[in-house]
Amino acid sequence: MSKNIKFIRIFVIIVAVVLVGGIILLFHNLPQNNPIENQNSVENKTFEDNEPSPLAKEVEELGKKENITLTSSWSSTLDSISITSEPKFVVGEKYAYFVRWHQPIDFNKPGMHAPNVIYNDYMYFNITFTVDKKEKINKTNYYKISTEGSGVVIVGYIKSEAGTKQMTTELFPSEADHIDEKTGESVNLQTKEKIEEKDVALGRTTLSHLSVFYPWMLKLSEGAKWTDILEEKSTGSIVCNDGRCKAIKERSETKDKQEYEVKGIEIVNKRKCFKVEGRRLIQKNNGDWEVTHRKIFWVDVEKRITVKYQLWYQNLQTVEINLINYEK
Repeated sequence: MSKNIKFIRIFVIIVAVVLVGGIILLFHNLPQNNPIENQNSVENKTFEDNEPSPLAKEVEELGKKENITLTSSWSSTLDSISITSEPKFVVGEKYAYFVRWHQPIDFNKPGMHAPNVIYNDYMYFNITFTVDKKEKINKTNYYKISTEGSGVVIVGYIKSEAGTKQMTTELFPSEADHIDEKTGESVNLQTKEKIEEKDVALGRTTLSHLSVFYPWMLKLSEGAKWTDILEEKSTGSIVCNDGRCKAIKERSETKDKQEYEVKGIEIVNKRKCFKVEGRRLIQKNNGDWEVTHRKIFWVDVEKRITVKYQLWYQNLQTVEINLINYEK
C-alpha cells in the first residue's frame, strides 16, 4: 500500500542543485524556495517559480554527458502491518492548524547577510484543510481535501532611511489531494494512477503542501513499529562554483532509514491520540548510524488525522503544528 507521506528529497546524482535551492523537511513535505536575488527589492517577494534554473539545467546536461548515474532501492516493513481503520472524513469538515515553521532562506548564498536585513528565526501562520466532496476516479471514490495555502508569511525585515519594510513569502500554495475512501492512498490526477509508496518516499511526486492525513495513520495500533530504508549508489556528482560546474567521477553508496514506533496513547489538544515517534538515520562511512532528525506525530485515535506534530533537527525543534479548530 502506498503512503502519502510528503517529504521532499533531492537526489545525489545532481548534488550541485542543492546550491540553487534548499531542502525543507516537512510534516510532510517540504517546498523548495528560490533565492533572493536583490536585497533592495525583496519586500513582498514570493517563491512561486518552480521552473529549473539555468544552473540546474547545466548540471543535468553535464551529468548525462559524463554518464553520472544514480540507482536507488527502497523498502518498508509497513507493508506487513494490517489496516486498523478506514478514513473517517465527512464532506464539509474543516481542520485548522497553527504552524511554527523554520526560516527557509539559504544563508550560504551571496547577499544573505546584508547588514540592513533581519530574518526571523521562525514564521507563524494558519492553514486550513477542507473536505470538499467525493469524486469518482477510475471507478474508485476519493475524498477531495483542499487547502487555501499558508497565505503571505513574514520572513523578515529590511531597514532603510525610508523606514522598515517586510519581506514575505508564500510557503505553501493552494492545492488539493484526492484520498481513497477505503485505503487512504492518493491519486495522480494527470495519470489517473495511484501514487506509489516508493515515489512518495523518494520525493518523486509533485506534492508540496502540509497535509492533515497520511495513509500510514490507518495502520496504527499500540506498539506498532515499522522501518523505511533507502539505499543509493552513485557513479559521481556535479560540483558548481561561481556558476561553473564540473563532474567528479567517484563512486559512493549511502543508506538512509526512518524508524517509526507508536509510543502509547496521550490526550493532546483535548483529543485521544496515538503518539508516533520517528527517527531519520544516516549511515556513516564506518558503518555506524547517526540520527539527524526526530519527529513526533500525535494522531487522533478515532479520526486518524494529525492533531499535533513536531520536527527536531538534532536538539533544535524546527517545526511545530497544532490542530486549533475543527468544524463539521
